[in-house]
Amino acid sequence: MIDWGDYNYPKELKDVPFCYVGKNVKLYKNGRVFVASRNKIIEKKPRYNDRYLAIGVVYEEGSKSQYIHRLVAKEFVPNPENKSTVNHIDGDKTNNDSENLEWLTHHENLLHAAEIGMTTIGNKNWRKMNNSQLGEDEIKRRISERVAKYKGRKKAINL
Repeated sequence: MIDWGDYNYPKELKDVPFCYVGKNVKLYKNGRVFVASRNKIIEKKPRYNDRYLAIGVVYEEGSKSQYIHRLVAKEFVPNPENKSTVNHIDGDKTNNDSENLEWLTHHENLLHAAEIGMTTIGNKNWRKMNNSQLGEDEIKRRISERVAKYKGRKKAINL
């Protein structure tokens, strides 16, 4: 078993909160990951797995590939409303800092993606997908409200 305390971590991580994930992973609040493997500890360079950064985590029941943004959100981002989707506030899927992550519903995540230009929402498909009968004006109103909310948050975290 490796003694995590003996490893000389980079100085910039000294005051960054972290947690242990599984048997072999040390996860920092800013999204950096260290892995204990073969009697040494190394900073893990994540791989792309279905458009997101992922790492392999060893659990008691076996190993599993995990998205870093979901691990960070589960450990460091409050989710009082028990929402299921993790959103990257700035739209950058490689920025897994906890300050850049938030919990949303799938619907809210789609709105956010449209607001920041990551996708477009066709009026017909939007109503069908969300099982509602929203008119085009109502969709635009909701998107503009979300954009205003997002812009305020963007300033608050100095993006």
